[in-house]
Amino acid sequence: KNSSSGRQKSKYFHIILKFTLKGAAIIEARKSSSAASAASSVCDHIHDWLAGTRKGEYVAMGVASDGSYGIPAGLNFSFPVECSNGSYKIVQGLKVHLLIKV
Repeated sequence: KNSSSGRQKSKYFHIILKFTLKGAAIIEARKSSSAASAASSVCDHIHDWLAGTRKGEYVAMGVASDGSYGIPAGLNFSFPVECSNGSYKIVQGLKVHLLIKV
């Protein structure tokens, strides 16, 4: 059995677990469903995508990887992006903090 394959599966499991726990924390803090928070996030995402980001600024969006930051190409992942005219471009060269790496 390929040990790197096992590590990769474990890595993605931990990423999914982090998002699951975040949703549970929102529900606990608000004492209600996280649906309103999710809806607001969707609206913000679409606004940034269509209206664009300010020059020199970027937002985090879940987009298909092009291999940036060591994320396998084709995998949907949250990246820093600049948006313009309904298109996005992954921001390159940002330092990734050790705590973010899984």
